[in-house]
Amino acid sequence: MKIFKYTLYIPIGLSIVITESSLKMEGPLGSIIIPLSTMDPYGIIFIKIINDNSKEQKYIEIIGNSSHSKIQSLFPSIISKFKQMIDGVSRGVFTSLELIGVGYRAQLESNFLDLKLGHSHPIQYPINPSMKIVQKKPTEIALYGIDKQYVRQVAADLRYFRPPEVYKGKGIRYHNECIKIKQGKKK
Repeated sequence: MKIFKYTLYIPIGLSIVITESSLKMEGPLGSIIIPLSTMDPYGIIFIKIINDNSKEQKYIEIIGNSSHSKIQSLFPSIISKFKQMIDGVSRGVFTSLELIGVGYRAQLESNFLDLKLGHSHPIQYPINPSMKIVQKKPTEIALYGIDKQYVRQVAADLRYFRPPEVYKGKGIRYHNECIKIKQGKKK
């Protein structure tokens, strides 16, 4: 029987609290609370916080038992989620979108983002207070938050309103995203 074990360093200034049902990570930018049942639905992972008093450092030790068949697929994703949480509360997550097309505009209001994307009506997207949206130009939107999954989900939701089309490239795309343009019909 193999035991999976991984140790992650916790930077100074971050605090982690583990209860029976949730995990809370606090940093200089905010806090993230995740239910342990969503991170580990089978209950096969053991999480332990190690305090090294000689170096004044903290570590998270993630231990999994190989007797369960799902451990090989679940263990790397849990490690990745912990790394994303540490990175999010210490530095934050940033994603940028571009609106390409004639008349495509975005305007930031107090509680929502107003998008004009060539539809007969403007689209109003509500803004969560845990995330910041910044506009450099009317055609560029920058999303910033501490939860990587949530920031990427909001970017995907906004992109869904007008995905880039393959013939002219018009639509909402991620910054520096390469769209392969198809050639139209020829006579």
